[in-house]
Amino acid sequence: MKLRTFLTRALALVLTAGLLAGCSSGSTSGSSAQSGDGAQGENVELTVFAAASMTETLEEIAELYKNVAPNVTLVFNFASSGDLLTQIKEGADCDLFISAAPKQMNAMDGSLIGDTEKNPDGLDLIVTDSRIDLLENKVALAVPEGNLKGIESFDQLAELLESGDVFLAMGNSDVPVGQYTQKIFAYYGLDEAALNEAGVLTYGSDVKEVTTQVSEGAVDCGIIYATDAFSANLEVVDGATAEMCGQVIYPAAVLKGSAHPDEAQAFLDYLTGDEAGAVFESVGFTPLSGAATQELSADLSGQSLLIYCGAGMQEPFQVIAQTFQDLTGCEMNVTYANAAQIQTQIQQAQEGAYFIAGSADEVKPVSDYVTSSVDLVKHIPVLAVAEGNPKNITGIADLASTDIVTVIGDSESTPIGKIAVKAFSDFGVTDQVNLAATTTTAPQLATLISLGEADAAIIWKENCNVDGVEICKTSDMDAYVKTIPAARLTFSADDQAADVFGQFLATDTAREIWTSFGYELAE
Repeated sequence: MKLRTFLTRALALVLTAGLLAGCSSGSTSGSSAQSGDGAQGENVELTVFAAASMTETLEEIAELYKNVAPNVTLVFNFASSGDLLTQIKEGADCDLFISAAPKQMNAMDGSLIGDTEKNPDGLDLIVTDSRIDLLENKVALAVPEGNLKGIESFDQLAELLESGDVFLAMGNSDVPVGQYTQKIFAYYGLDEAALNEAGVLTYGSDVKEVTTQVSEGAVDCGIIYATDAFSANLEVVDGATAEMCGQVIYPAAVLKGSAHPDEAQAFLDYLTGDEAGAVFESVGFTPLSGAATQELSADLSGQSLLIYCGAGMQEPFQVIAQTFQDLTGCEMNVTYANAAQIQTQIQQAQEGAYFIAGSADEVKPVSDYVTSSVDLVKHIPVLAVAEGNPKNITGIADLASTDIVTVIGDSESTPIGKIAVKAFSDFGVTDQVNLAATTTTAPQLATLISLGEADAAIIWKENCNVDGVEICKTSDMDAYVKTIPAARLTFSADDQAADVFGQFLATDTAREIWTSFGYELAE
């Protein structure tokens, strides 16, 4: 799927209906020393409110937990995260809450009191220190058996919705799966109200209801979670990228009103362990538990970070920065420019927390201001050509022709420009290349090819995701692969925020944002 320029996120970044007050779903029991005062002691009934998309997974985990804490009976209430929030606000008994999105957890997080957007009612209902990001899910486009409409992608779905030639099931606007769908609509510039009026949409009160509509063939397709598609044995034809709807994060926390806080924390700890993690992974969840993730739950409201980032990495880093801001409340101020411009700003302004550079070479001119550096992902240069490769370019040597118009990055200010100059020199074609222009940022190179103003360019792999551009299959560029480092600067005004952001960059959440844009993780 072609990636578009955006600023998305949210993140935070992740989903049949259960019953409460006479409607709670089945319970299981399970003991160990970790279950607190109840370990092999008095029997305890633990009430867990969890997003409907976790039904099958948690019921399987509950069977395993019987061997861990046999004196603890788990009583689950599965419903949409919005409904669960309402029930808790109305006084329902709950020991542990697992939401399908940060929004519902934020609404009860006392550390966010004062932030009327995240915690509009000023509630303080969860044990803030217990809050973690437990899991990540994926938003998926699923079709019923037979896929009669031949739906293959979100791109195609957007076209069919606009033409009125499809019937789509989605979640209500008050449940996470519906909210993620709305972000996808916004990404494609679709008007939900107009689509609803045109009769191409139908709604479900939670993800299970949407999944059922797809399974029964009542709709042509549905936007659900990958885990629900797995449980229902549905075909997934496409997955939403981070730029389309953000990360799908499931936070979990112990409730302040819990009658059994120790047992609730023990079960939450178990959910972050290997045994439960294997179950989550088997259906498509990505466990996000760990010390670094727990640290991200810290309230960094009022703190801010200034980050410098190479312009070529703007799209993924916008998502990363917004995700971190959503998770922590830390204000993220990011400057995107070419390497030379950033180096000058660091040297003159002497401020900022991190430099996300196109390569380690770009950090060297400001090394006096760097305390540490960690490689994040590979930066892979490729030979890009016009779609269909009409000039039949097979490698660098073919650029030594007056019939082929080539563009490169500025060799004085951009890493990709320096790589191009070296590659031309190594292949002995420096004086033969028909060089039409140089640019100050890598994405501009792809634009020139897309507009038909150039036939070829040496460009970063991730910048090729635009219409009219493809990668020439050649090994000529293999020797020029770089890595993107995160260089910690000496000037950060908020060291705590800088520390936590460094930890965040090492999490699966940040790594998967990079990979969703075509980057490969550094080894």
